[in-house]
Amino acid sequence: MMSLLTTLLGGLCGCGFFAKMPTGALLELEYSMQGSRGGTDFQAEVKKRENGDIVLRAMQKECGPLMEKTLTAEELQGFVRIIEEEKMYKYKERYNPIFDVKDGRSWTFRARFEDDYIYSHGYATSPGGDGLERIKDYSKKLVEHGARLVEEQPEE
Repeated sequence: MMSLLTTLLGGLCGCGFFAKMPTGALLELEYSMQGSRGGTDFQAEVKKRENGDIVLRAMQKECGPLMEKTLTAEELQGFVRIIEEEKMYKYKERYNPIFDVKDGRSWTFRARFEDDYIYSHGYATSPGGDGLERIKDYSKKLVEHGARLVEEQPEE
């Protein structure tokens, strides 16, 4: 009976109503924004390399080049704190405007933990709170000093 009630309430209140903060280490994170005319306005990506290094690739400024920095465990934990403080694990999977919008940004956010993941995306609207903006600002701050420019890969 409780499971049926939980399912019904979850359907009525949005998929994030009963969501809990994932446990375990943060393994990957991606956040990007695209403009209505195409092209990436902002991008940040955290990945673990085969050698164990945790690397952030992010734009220091919107529409700028990608910068790369190896993160410390403490710097990686900063992303986890933002996700938890802003309750980003409660985000709906999709955000769409109520009205037909012809001009706006689309965005995608994904965080993969050892035991669970968060995935959300939208167009011309976003979840409440400051989570996405904080992820962007924190990424920019991390690559502000000590990061190197990512070399463009030649097209094959």
